[in-house]
Amino acid sequence: MYMSEIKWHKKVKNSAEQQHMKRDALLDVAADSFVVYGYRGTSLDQIAKTLNVTKAALYYYVKNKEDIFFQCISISMRKVIECAENAQYNGENGLDKLIFFFQEYAELSVNRYGSSLILEGERSLNSQNKAVIRTKKLEAQKYLVNIIDEGIADGSIKNCNTKYVAVLLFSAFNLMHQWYRPDGGMSPRDLANEILKPVITGLKTIQE
Repeated sequence: MYMSEIKWHKKVKNSAEQQHMKRDALLDVAADSFVVYGYRGTSLDQIAKTLNVTKAALYYYVKNKEDIFFQCISISMRKVIECAENAQYNGENGLDKLIFFFQEYAELSVNRYGSSLILEGERSLNSQNKAVIRTKKLEAQKYLVNIIDEGIADGSIKNCNTKYVAVLLFSAFNLMHQWYRPDGGMSPRDLANEILKPVITGLKTIQE
């Protein structure tokens, strides 16, 4: 039995908590399916079968498949923003915060709500939902640009085109889901440090 199925069928006294738990279970199963099979290869029948419920039961929580997909990607973007917010409280300077952000982002990139799901959304969402997600992506990029600007201001990062550096780093980490293997001997955070080494060498104002 899948953990998400257990979550769906678990009984709790509070009805609001029950609904929240079922919605989470539905989105977890859907996110896994979207990552493995893509948007077109995922069906409501498949999601319902995994949860061991009828397809009709899903409509209490979502409108249709695209609504599920949009909700999954919205969760992904919220997690990216959380990475940036957490970075603000973890580091003595902008460079430290930049490293922390991508250590967190690396872990996010390889899980069910990671970058592969966000990239799939660029191809499969309707124009209205794409616009919403693009706005959230720009917000995430702005957070990172602010961290780099902070590093320039405090002297830990060389003066650079912060927007291009942000785009370069996101592009590098968004490919992690294609080659990362859990049994590869390195954690996502360790891999983040390896990916960052050549970039950080160029950005640091003081060479070791």
